[in-house]
Amino acid sequence: MDKFNNDYAKPCARGDAPFCTDACPFRLDVRDFISKLERGSFGAAYKSYRQSVVFPALITELCDQRCADVCPRRESDEAVRMRALEQAVVQHAPDHAPVRYNLPAKTQRVAVIGGGPCGLAFAIRLAAKRYPVTIYEKEERLGGSFLKLLDEALVAQEIELQSKASPYEVVLGREILSLDELDEDAIFIATGAGGNDFGCGEGGERAIHAGKKPGVFLGGQLMGCDLLESVRDGAAAAIDIEKYLKLNSTNFEPELVRPTRLVPPEKCEAKPAVEPADGICYTKEEAQAEAARCLKCDCDRCFAACDFMQHHRKYPVQLANAVDFGLRLDVLEPNTNNRMVNACSDCGLCRSVCPYDVDSGHQIMLARHQMFEQAQISDAYHEYLLRDMEHALSERAFLALPAPEGPTRYAFFPGCQLTASDPEYMIKGFALLREARPDSGILLACCGAPAYWAADEELRQKVNEQLRSAWKELGKPTLVLACASCGKQLNRALPEIPWVNLWSVVKELPLPERSGRFALADPCAAKSDPAWREDVTAVLEKMGVSFEHLYDAVGKSACCGYGGDIEGALPELKEKIAANRLQLSPLPYLCYCANCRDIYANRGKEAWHLLDLLLGRTAAPEAPDLTSRRRNREEAKARLLSQSKGEAVAPPQLENDHIKLEISPEIRADLDRERITEDDLRRVIAYAEKTGLWFEDESGLRIAHLDLGVITAWLEYRERDGVFVPERVYRHRMTIEEKGREIKRSTKRLPHYVRTGGVTS
Repeated sequence: MDKFNNDYAKPCARGDAPFCTDACPFRLDVRDFISKLERGSFGAAYKSYRQSVVFPALITELCDQRCADVCPRRESDEAVRMRALEQAVVQHAPDHAPVRYNLPAKTQRVAVIGGGPCGLAFAIRLAAKRYPVTIYEKEERLGGSFLKLLDEALVAQEIELQSKASPYEVVLGREILSLDELDEDAIFIATGAGGNDFGCGEGGERAIHAGKKPGVFLGGQLMGCDLLESVRDGAAAAIDIEKYLKLNSTNFEPELVRPTRLVPPEKCEAKPAVEPADGICYTKEEAQAEAARCLKCDCDRCFAACDFMQHHRKYPVQLANAVDFGLRLDVLEPNTNNRMVNACSDCGLCRSVCPYDVDSGHQIMLARHQMFEQAQISDAYHEYLLRDMEHALSERAFLALPAPEGPTRYAFFPGCQLTASDPEYMIKGFALLREARPDSGILLACCGAPAYWAADEELRQKVNEQLRSAWKELGKPTLVLACASCGKQLNRALPEIPWVNLWSVVKELPLPERSGRFALADPCAAKSDPAWREDVTAVLEKMGVSFEHLYDAVGKSACCGYGGDIEGALPELKEKIAANRLQLSPLPYLCYCANCRDIYANRGKEAWHLLDLLLGRTAAPEAPDLTSRRRNREEAKARLLSQSKGEAVAPPQLENDHIKLEISPEIRADLDRERITEDDLRRVIAYAEKTGLWFEDESGLRIAHLDLGVITAWLEYRERDGVFVPERVYRHRMTIEEKGREIKRSTKRLPHYVRTGGVTS
């Protein structure tokens, strides 16, 4: 099996620049700027703005709002008015003075040829690092292209203000005609559009502003930038020249800008732009209101869709790092993130909604398998479903019946949970299949998903071999599945077994009409094969059933809380997931996954299985408890054998069936919450009665316990006229050591019995 790969999250676009930043010539961090502005921190917003544009008061006047052309808001109302917000920040910031840092003075001197926007931005940024910088300007004043567009007094005032923390020398009225006139350690040429490049431009690498001659750099409008871009270019050149001065080389990685990979949001709520009351400039409150319109664009599609990520407050890169650290064996106290790794259902939703197919669920499942091999996963997390799988594959429930006559070309594979939910589902599904395909047999079994979720590869291979053997003995038929999760598991584990879904066959049959209106709840596993939804939809339309889709696309179908067996590690997350699904529609849910139906029905939602409609039921059935699910499987097998043999076959006798229980609804709910069955209670009582190992108080309340292999079950009960009445039940993972009683616990995997084949004729 593949190993967890920490690099899987590298394609994730989370944190990429928003569209406005990508379009901005200054690469202004709009998310940061807007966040500060929205909370009223005008001073902090001003500092962020100045860090990008160098000259805030000038750039606000020249800003051409390129961001407006790419703002997703323009699709619903109007782009965020960034220029107005920038002007408000300049207007309302309490302090405009730049910060002067206490840095050691440098000895390497730098010359700047040109005192326009680019040269000034360069000088201010490099001088702030305490490098001696001298600007040579051929005119009698600084400003260059700024002076062509803005008021001279405003330009002079802003240059003086932003230069306060960056002292540099200025030589006005001197035109440099040759670089030989200068003896500085580095030279930055910013002579403007059509200016003199002193023969250094040809062959230069614009990415690092390097010129043709050593120590000479070029930038700004001289190199094709427009006015706004030239300011940014000057600031960037200061970084490159500082690297050169430190390394005495231009052999370094350039500061390249990666275009954003964000995908525009699908929709956003319309919010009209805020109009300034005075028609000129926003007040503080107006600016905050306009800032609140910003979507702060970032990629959060997987996070917004995934309950697991929201619960752990982690995006793909954070998940990758946390899981990777948990797999390391070279730390003294590794944080294995054990519960987190065992609480992902691997439903595929994260990959389905991701523009770059980042599949966190699959990678977390790979990590789960590695943790199992490293003995880092508690057996208690998955012990119940493994015991339930064991039951489905045991002689009590497993059955392989060939077609009544001739070769078995098809075999109904209802899955262990459909049969556990209601034997009538299996009987009706099989009858429909035989109506369309008389040459059909049946295979009652579990697909092995619990072993996969538990990361027990050895056990999974045993299950695979049992299924493969039974399939071969049936004559290698095409399986007809009623469960999309089974299809996903068979594709993963037994790709040689062909299968189709039940509804692709049922849609060919004459079907009864049915009234009612439902929300069709696709199971998460249907994402692996869209034919599930297509065929179910065809069946419903043929029956005249009125329905609407719970998810607008099958690729967005979310887990009901059952998948991945997350309940053992994080039961509160399962409940949160189920609650979130129940809020999607007020209509009754119509499911074609038994797990989904039972999860929803168990939480008070009117939920139907598609087979309920075909059975002609007038009311949605209640969901069975855990004990009933096992009895249902056993009854299903007995009914099939009765049909096959033409005589009544009784379900198998219960172990410890002499122990009569009287269980209240409250205790029955506790049993399901603790994932303990009535069979387990009988074992506890039988052991206590046999050995006398119990505690009893003066009221007659007995307390007994029994190690069930992985967990210890505790029961408080009374005996009344030969009937045992539980009053409290719970479990834990501690081992109770008692004299004369040997405890055998698995340290890596459960010693499950798995039947190996055998077709019942």
